Amino acid sequence: MIKVSQGQFAGGSLPLAGRSVALAPRPRIEARYDNSLTVDENRRQWWGADYLSAKSANSFQVRRQLRIRSRYEVSNNPYLYGICTSNADDLIGDGPTLEVKTKDKAYNLLVQDLWDEWCREVDLVEKLRTQKLAKSIDGEGFLVLRTLSDMEHPIKIYPVDMEADQVTTLGPGTMMDLWVDGLTLHPVTGRPTAFHVLKHHPGDFYYPPSLNPFQTEQISAKYVLHWFHKFRPGQVRGVPIFTPSLDMFADLRAYRKAVLSASQVAANFTAVGEQEYALADGDDTTPLEAFDEVPIDRGMLMMLPPGVKLSPFDPKQPTTTYEQFQEKVLGEAIRPLAYPLNLALGTSQKFNFSSAKLDHINYRQGLRVERRDCERINLIPLFRAWHYEGVLSGTIPLLKGLEPPRIGWHWPAFPSLDVMVDAQADQVKIAAGQTTWQAFWAERGQNWRRVLRQLAIEKKEMERLGLTFGDVVQRSISVSANEDKTADAEVANVA
Repeated sequence: MIKVSQGQFAGGSLPLAGRSVALAPRPRIEARYDNSLTVDENRRQWWGADYLSAKSANSFQVRRQLRIRSRYEVSNNPYLYGICTSNADDLIGDGPTLEVKTKDKAYNLLVQDLWDEWCREVDLVEKLRTQKLAKSIDGEGFLVLRTLSDMEHPIKIYPVDMEADQVTTLGPGTMMDLWVDGLTLHPVTGRPTAFHVLKHHPGDFYYPPSLNPFQTEQISAKYVLHWFHKFRPGQVRGVPIFTPSLDMFADLRAYRKAVLSASQVAANFTAVGEQEYALADGDDTTPLEAFDEVPIDRGMLMMLPPGVKLSPFDPKQPTTTYEQFQEKVLGEAIRPLAYPLNLALGTSQKFNFSSAKLDHINYRQGLRVERRDCERINLIPLFRAWHYEGVLSGTIPLLKGLEPPRIGWHWPAFPSLDVMVDAQADQVKIAAGQTTWQAFWAERGQNWRRVLRQLAIEKKEMERLGLTFGDVVQRSISVSANEDKTADAEVANVA
């Protein structure tokens, strides 16, 4: 118990009129977060902070402004253009290969061959790459599954790529629906149940046959493949991946122009003349006006007009060199994509092999995660729709009704950074049972069954031709040893 008189107690005042009263001690909160304080410095630092939800923060106006600025910067910045295109190439490569995993080998081969033929006709690899570019630059990529009757393939489903500008809601159909711009959401899960799609891009310069550029259709969510980076719970629309650093790429272009302008000024200006006094009346000397240019010959001594003082021009360059600024800003700007700096610069001359390899490990891990997302969001729903139409058209035989078979995807392998080291590591892992042939060949984008069958065919053919099949290195060592023994014997016979 403590004695407290009238005054302050635990941040408040007690109306006790001069009396003393016994009160139980109350804990005083001493800890606090500096960044939560509302002081002038913090207020200026985070003046734009808000408590909006992910849906409200990514409103139509915000996403539209970010999209057009991101597209503009990609179109005018060679670094950003190269980063986006190279990242899409690294992710998609030659495209994923389908593996059907049923016990019926003939069925597996049939479905796989049909899928490969269909992918070539619709150019699925190009569409996935374009969708990935839209995901990075626009913030989201869309593929709409439609039926195209004039296809040569018996399965007539066709994925149509579409920009995010076309997915928009001109007005809610009913206020009872839960909707966000372009989407109708499920009332419980919050996932899209339908997409509102403009039949024509709002930026087109021609009028459609209906003369209504805002004609909209509602498409069920199972026919729309919507790929975007989900950063917040409840987020249903995407923003460009370089949103946090888009201004840094603009700074790179601005700094380059500033350095170039300073160099041009330094090269063009030799000296600056200053008029020390005004000419007297009656002086027949031609006066020099401000900003007049006087040519100066090299290696010549030239007399200037009276009253003109000549001073050498001092070109001021930025304190930080262009190369240093470029590397520092670019390294910070590419972090949202976890892109290696040496790839962004297009050269590794300043990097040692170990550091470059570590950067690639982190980058490739991000690509593997994104490939899994591509399977979940794009490839698996696309295959289900493709298989459903194939069964209904009689192209694919019934196996378990309309239920699609169990499948897997093999992505193109990443190029080896050190071939000999990687080969030795794989050999040790397989010998120690730390990996399987299936996992080994899956990392290289190939079906292990196909590889082993091909190896068996090659081994049988080499045995028929009398060729040795085995480890090339061991054969070389054994042959060299035999040659050495033969040479020793010949030397002994001569002796």
